[in-house]
Amino acid sequence: DWTGTAAGIDPEALTIERLRIEQGRVTLADKASASWMSLDKLSFNGELRSLVGPFKGDGTFQLRGVPHAYKLSAGRKAHDGSMRMRLTVDSAENPFSADIDGLLQFDGGAPRFEGSLVLAQQPSVALEAGRAVNSLPWRVSSRLRLAAASAAFEQLELLYGTEDRAVKLGGTAELRFGEHPRLDATLSARQLDLDRFAGLPEGAPRLPLVVLRAIADTVGGSIDPPLPVRLALSVEQLTLADGVVQG
Repeated sequence: DWTGTAAGIDPEALTIERLRIEQGRVTLADKASASWMSLDKLSFNGELRSLVGPFKGDGTFQLRGVPHAYKLSAGRKAHDGSMRMRLTVDSAENPFSADIDGLLQFDGGAPRFEGSLVLAQQPSVALEAGRAVNSLPWRVSSRLRLAAASAAFEQLELLYGTEDRAVKLGGTAELRFGEHPRLDATLSARQLDLDRFAGLPEGAPRLPLVVLRAIADTVGGSIDPPLPVRLALSVEQLTLADGVVQG
């Protein structure tokens, strides 16, 4: 919910050459689910040409105790109320980054966004139960249409794994907010080579069970979504244990 500019203030009459925020806090609330999320220890350093833009700056914040760095820029608010903006976020503890670029608009006080989204995670090693666990890199790119009740991902492309062994999938997805959030995704690929993705050493037996077990050990617990997911997956041709499965 956004109340906008207070009445009686000319949004173009104020220019801030240097704007600094320290120890700030932003609370994002969802009335439908009675849930909220807080960005703590927020800092910002930039400039504000007017209350209707343009503005730009960078800073840091903490989300659930994890520090993040961000850069934010926006153009001047257009006559239709839309504003071009770009936001990049990098996690300090995890090799995760997000890049959002598009048009932001408020419809009846609720935000609406349309643009592009890129999420990426670099390979990392974490300690779990006293042993080192490798996390594979992945990258998701998509056209994003975001409203107060849902987010639609179109022209979605998923790249999972190292570049020479990556699994490539495409499709669409919809994320529903509210009291019972859920992600519905439909992904497909013309061809998947599970032998290459498993990365078995030379001379290792290429039995279906061996390949699938190697993939399970590689992926491990890295796929642990924080909300229910319904996934439809179709593959035209699958390579498994030097054999081909079609349809």
